[in-house]
Amino acid sequence: MSSAPSAQSVNTAKANLLRGLAKFRAMGENSPVLKVVANWVGYVNIESKHVRHALKQMKEEGLINRHCSDDRVELTADGIDAAPEVEDVPTTNAEMQAMMLKMILEDQKGLPNAEKTTAVFNRLLDGKVHAKKDLVRAAGFKHPDNRAFRNLVNRMLSFGILENVGKGTVKLTDMAFRKEEGGQPLENGTESNAGAPLSSSSEESTNGGGGTGTGGSSSAGKVLRGSKRRRRSKSEAKRIADCRTGKQRKTLCGGMSSPRCPQH
Repeated sequence: MSSAPSAQSVNTAKANLLRGLAKFRAMGENSPVLKVVANWVGYVNIESKHVRHALKQMKEEGLINRHCSDDRVELTADGIDAAPEVEDVPTTNAEMQAMMLKMILEDQKGLPNAEKTTAVFNRLLDGKVHAKKDLVRAAGFKHPDNRAFRNLVNRMLSFGILENVGKGTVKLTDMAFRKEEGGQPLENGTESNAGAPLSSSSEESTNGGGGTGTGGSSSAGKVLRGSKRRRRSKSEAKRIADCRTGKQRKTLCGGMSSPRCPQH
């Protein structure tokens, strides 16, 4: 019989997952895919014992709601209160993209070198659909089935940065571009620096945290606190959480029978 994980490892996983969910929520992603959140905070295997126990405890404590149909997870009102305040949320396209590149470059094992990785990332910054074979050429590889390039694509997919569009084609997800309060992505190029090529050292000038969450741009934190983005009250957050989980749907959302209220 396998032994249970230590209380310390479970508590650490809970803290990291809360931090990751708080960051996604601050970026406008209230219901991110669980696996993506776990990857962002350093947990590649969400089936590991300490992660499974952490999620179970978070559910039992009323900190999260899980949507089994698409394996998404969101903070409840209590979870929002328990989560740490996020200080390093990117506020522009350039900051968001620099943070993503930093995350990719943090572990180079099995990936192309920093210059080639950055070349692929920059080619994707226009937000358009790209053929993988063109991205291979952009990185300077001769063989279209280069292993390091495949590893890079898989890394970006696991982080929720990249998405498959069709056979052999990919593009950056909306998460690569800042979102407005309503959750609608800004058009690429709305900001003057959106889509500008990054250098492999761009992350040094933008200390947005990624997998570790230890860094932090003080200016980004100040902008977040002073911006129009407001923090929902506990009662409002609970009302929306109840709506999403089906509680009080008849009184809150006019008797809707859909699994999720489109207003929330």
